Amino acid sequence: MNITFNKKIEKIFYYIVLLLPVSFVFGSAILNILITLLVVIFFGHIFVCKNFDYFKENKVYFIFLIIFLIFQIVNNTINNNFEYFNKSIFYLRFLLLPIIFKYFSKFVEFNLSKISKIYLIMLILIIFDLFYQYIFDLNLLGFKPGLFNLEENFYERYSGVFGDELILGSFLSSLGFLIIVIYFLFNFENSYIFILLLAILFLSIFLTGERSALLSFLVSIFFILLFIKNLRKQILFVSLIILLMIIVGINQNDQLKLRYLNYPLNVLTNDNSLDGNDNFKEFYIKKGFSNFINNTDWGRHYKTATAMFLDNPINGQGFRQFRVKCKNYNYLFNFKINKRNGCSTHPHHYILEILSEQGILGLFIFLFFIIFIIKDSLKINNNKIYVLALFSIILGFMFPLKPSGSILSTWFSSVFWIMISYSYIRNKKNKL
Repeated sequence: MNITFNKKIEKIFYYIVLLLPVSFVFGSAILNILITLLVVIFFGHIFVCKNFDYFKENKVYFIFLIIFLIFQIVNNTINNNFEYFNKSIFYLRFLLLPIIFKYFSKFVEFNLSKISKIYLIMLILIIFDLFYQYIFDLNLLGFKPGLFNLEENFYERYSGVFGDELILGSFLSSLGFLIIVIYFLFNFENSYIFILLLAILFLSIFLTGERSALLSFLVSIFFILLFIKNLRKQILFVSLIILLMIIVGINQNDQLKLRYLNYPLNVLTNDNSLDGNDNFKEFYIKKGFSNFINNTDWGRHYKTATAMFLDNPINGQGFRQFRVKCKNYNYLFNFKINKRNGCSTHPHHYILEILSEQGILGLFIFLFFIIFIIKDSLKINNNKIYVLALFSIILGFMFPLKPSGSILSTWFSSVFWIMISYSYIRNKKNKL
């Protein structure tokens, strides 16, 4: 009976993992349900099978999970943060994901060739929907694009199936990129197919107007080029196509020119007129950095988060306390010049978010989990190309020299921890 029950649990794990990439389209509630189910079936399988040795085999990881738990309890108590106390404990579900994937990899194998084809069809449909929205200002589900520019009379951002949430570019540059890589590696497709798919993916991210997502994609491309010799010819060819698309797009399309050239230069030079070449002559790194920090919402968030960290560098201000305590740092800004402060739900930079809310100790704990998983998966998996490509995409997603989502939010955390957990997935035809 136990054998039958265990097989059912393993099948549940299999189907939940299959649903994870699709679930991002349906929102955070579905993601939370699926991830919580993974945690439940993990402990259920261990106790039914009496596989308690697994805790000993990975005792260092589980010790740090306990350390994380104790740290949250103590830190939130010190900071009188009882409003988000439960959510800080519940964050354990994300930290458990990699070790759950590693555990079930002993019992469950995936036909990545077949699965990647299904995912690719899903990705193509999402991209087609984006193109439709870009042409008709309305996607197939009736969603309008976002961030309408009244002065220029066009939309700046395109969200496709994600509706009001402007995260399509981030989805494409992370999970979309991973789907294409898995499809190519486990179907042994023609290199030209790989190049074509990456070019379409880049164009899609480009059209969304998400600068951070575009930078993530380019950084991932760079690391794949750096780490994987077998893919260098394809990546170099894709890079040339990307360069051509950027040049043509910025020169021929007002929306792309505004998003990727005019607005960034305007921010860095603090000059509203960008028609002449004088802006380029006046631009200096120091001046650009100063303008970014003082004249953009991101810069004000960073300045506030830095001050919060310096006030409590060891353990930070408490879980999700940036949104609560940021108003205490309004003194950092001159309201006579600009009436905006540095407040938001999060600092829009995951490292500053961890430092301001969790301090140096919290950052150390997070880094431990990441380094452990990278070393462990590289040691276990024989398919180094897959693992290196996966971590190249993660490096692009987590690149620190760009704004980011909240590392403590469901969406951003799910993308990161699910992708890093995929390093433990085993393939039926070619065991990793």
